[in-house]
Amino acid sequence: MWLLLGLASFTIACKQDLAQTPVPAKTVEKPPAPVAIATEADVIHCSWKHSSSQTTSQLKNEVYNSRPALPNWGIGFLVENPSQAFVSNTPVHNPGYEWLNRLCLPLHQSAQSPPWAVLTGKWVVDLSGSSAQFLEFEPNMVQTSYETYAFIILQETPEGWFQIQYAHPEGDRDGTAWVRKDHFQQQYPLVVQYWRDLFQPVDNAQTSNRGYLYKREQLSTSIPLKSTPSASSPTLFTLQSDLSGQDYGIEPLEIQGNWMRARISIPHDFCGTEETFKFYEDWIRWWSEDVGPILYYPPRGC
Repeated sequence: MWLLLGLASFTIACKQDLAQTPVPAKTVEKPPAPVAIATEADVIHCSWKHSSSQTTSQLKNEVYNSRPALPNWGIGFLVENPSQAFVSNTPVHNPGYEWLNRLCLPLHQSAQSPPWAVLTGKWVVDLSGSSAQFLEFEPNMVQTSYETYAFIILQETPEGWFQIQYAHPEGDRDGTAWVRKDHFQQQYPLVVQYWRDLFQPVDNAQTSNRGYLYKREQLSTSIPLKSTPSASSPTLFTLQSDLSGQDYGIEPLEIQGNWMRARISIPHDFCGTEETFKFYEDWIRWWSEDVGPILYYPPRGC
């Protein structure tokens, strides 16, 4: 038996800003009271029945999360796609946070295990006890295109399971869960986008707007340029950690596994600038097990 709570929309505001701007404290909302468990079908569709005294409200475009995303950005991200068109190497554009109100995503402790909770709005509805508990969580999201925020995917299985980092760790919960591709058919479908697809080379024949990738400032790391895709090969040039995004640009030319042949321009060869450049071209390690991609593209463009 699973849970029956009545149809409701729950408040959330999940904005994760790469600039890490200060955010006013959010108003604390009292969670709905625990409810009895009913059927699994009701859980999967968030078909709740609840008492009229429980407070529910719609998500507004306001800031909810003030903490930066955790350092590990994994292999890609999960986001709602409101458009029928989908191109794997083009970021989904879904501004605002209302898509989290429409979300009804069962969470699993491991691949193949029964769901222990459902993520909907600002709540994780915990089903592990004799009654359902509404737990507020602090989302762990990354900005993937203009005003669009997504859940990080840490790993996947061939059977269509994805481990997501949906929240910051709190107490005995690490903020991760497994989700099934079978559950991605929501009101608007959820889609998986991979960093390796988004960083694939574009038109190498163009002469401007090329160096559109930056290193992730959160990592505060320098990037060595290697003569071959190997850590043991000679270092030809090092992109220093103290450079800002205006000082350089990184253009992907070729990807081989965790390595990228890249063209580094100093200053950045992006947005039609007329400045004189220095160019360095060879191999960088763009992805690692610990942090995922060390690069990103500016979601707000020029």
